[in-house]
Amino acid sequence: MRRQLSFLCVVICLLVMVSGASAHEKAGSLEYLGTEWDQYNDELLLLEEYQVILDSAMYGHFVNNSEEVVKVEFPGQFIKAVRSSYPGLSAVSDSEGVETHYMDEFFEVVHGDIQLAGTLSIPTHSKGPYPVVFLNSGSGPQDRNGNSVPVLMSYMFKEMAKRYTEVGVAVMRYDERGVGESTGDYASATLTDLVEDVQALLAYLKDHPAIDPKRIAFLGHSEGAVIGSLVMVADPTLAAGVFLGAPSTTLDHIMIEQLEYQASLDELAAHREMILGYIPLIEEFLADIRADREPAVELMNVNWIREHMAYDPIGTIAQLQVPILIVQGEKDFKVIPYHAKALVNALEEARNQEVSLELIPNATHEFLFFSADDLRHDSQKPFKVVDDVYEVTSKWLAAHLVHNQK
Repeated sequence: MRRQLSFLCVVICLLVMVSGASAHEKAGSLEYLGTEWDQYNDELLLLEEYQVILDSAMYGHFVNNSEEVVKVEFPGQFIKAVRSSYPGLSAVSDSEGVETHYMDEFFEVVHGDIQLAGTLSIPTHSKGPYPVVFLNSGSGPQDRNGNSVPVLMSYMFKEMAKRYTEVGVAVMRYDERGVGESTGDYASATLTDLVEDVQALLAYLKDHPAIDPKRIAFLGHSEGAVIGSLVMVADPTLAAGVFLGAPSTTLDHIMIEQLEYQASLDELAAHREMILGYIPLIEEFLADIRADREPAVELMNVNWIREHMAYDPIGTIAQLQVPILIVQGEKDFKVIPYHAKALVNALEEARNQEVSLELIPNATHEFLFFSADDLRHDSQKPFKVVDDVYEVTSKWLAAHLVHNQK
């Protein structure tokens, strides 16, 4: 703080000499404006931005790196001062050759005995603090890009970071425990563990200097939507929710329902016998869980499935009174499209006045092009996400987080 004040004092003394007034005659105000990106030695620095008005007329602008003032400007007096340790510092808007509209900031959050790593993408073309959307993936170990390596490589979350920052919304995404740069064991995690991981990350996000804690939205896909509704009920400060492929019933019901539905489809007739063969095995597993017996065949984490079976999707989501967008693929064979309409009905019956439903034609549960009857499906790019999901969600987030500030 002493270094910060001494630098500012030098500038104010310059102003006093220019104006011919004494320092104690200079009454004024100081206001925090947000954050700005500055270019320095081929790097982008996120700095805090302030304005000062002296003697009701003299305008000044300075930026601070949270430890010291690094740049001060008084345009009317033709004064510009940059700390000697930051030669060549300039605002991104004044710099040439800055190709991206956002900056990736990598983070690590310690939660109990594990460490969660991820990326916070922050817009560089507008001033902060920024609204932000937190991305949470579906079941199974997935990385910050939304990939289940090497089985499903859609990079949906990475593309969302690019799209959402274009409209002025920051994006937080992370490697789930035991994935990528995060430590821990995903296979042994319960639903409660996954919810608490998210809560730890949101606590970090709320304290970030570039983020507006009053404009945090949650985007969850599949199980991520389940986690999202639980987190949002527990934390009413979250401003909005986007749920993709979200279930309206418990996971044990979904597991049988999706197999019976898939077996009924002409598009999957070639796999019908194999699909029907799974049903007795899963029914036996679930019967053992319901009877509190040790399963004869352990198909998945027993404690995880037990917690899911106790979860009430309709009763939970009905408690939310913030803007909600439900997005559903019409060719979703895992969470059948009626689930989206059931969730919307529950929200509307609970008198939520800001509920939207978007059905995406020919999109699967993972929001890929359905391969059987869509000419846009490219067999050489089987994991290409339907562009509609990016368009719909980015416009909705912009409308509710950027343009509709309260």
